[in-house]
Amino acid sequence: MPLPTVALAQSPANTHVPFAVDANGKLRVSLPAAVYSGQKTVTTAGTRVPLATSQTLTSGVYIKALAGNTGDIFVGPATVTAATGFVLAADDLVFLEIADLATVYIDAAEDGEGVSYLAS
Repeated sequence: MPLPTVALAQSPANTHVPFAVDANGKLRVSLPAAVYSGQKTVTTAGTRVPLATSQTLTSGVYIKALAGNTGDIFVGPATVTAATGFVLAADDLVFLEIADLATVYIDAAEDGEGVSYLAS
């Protein structure tokens, strides 16, 4: 029985990401060990906040604008603004393939509005 092939792929950040292929040529995937969920609101519109202080992820995060929001939510990096963010209206959903929840920020058009998230 042949051993699995292990290789490295280059990520967009120019780091190497290991992966393995089994004897049948199928990609072996590591499943997440935990699920994280929560809600985050922006106290003052125009003031971006991170989804978490630090949380390593395996698979990424779903971010959903709260149903009661009356204004838009803006999703992006630490520099996110209303002009640069990915826009979510109430109940809109986006998935981000991300390694650390702390790198995702939100801002809001209205005080006290926000998102819920589910990550692994």
